[in-house]
Amino acid sequence: MSDALGWQDIAAWLVVLAAVGFLVDRFFLASRRKKPSASKKPDVPVSALVRKRPKR
Repeated sequence: MSDALGWQDIAAWLVVLAAVGFLVDRFFLASRRKKPSASKKPDVPVSALVRKRPKR
């Protein structure tokens, strides 16, 4: 059974840790970073993107 713990298991754990780290950074850390910046910046760029459509 000692041979079962090889490079495949290590690679699988690296993929799992990378996915968990990505999800934690995506939901928890990103929400904390975007809250102060979103409060400082108004929604002008969003409305500007909507108003860029040509009027007919």
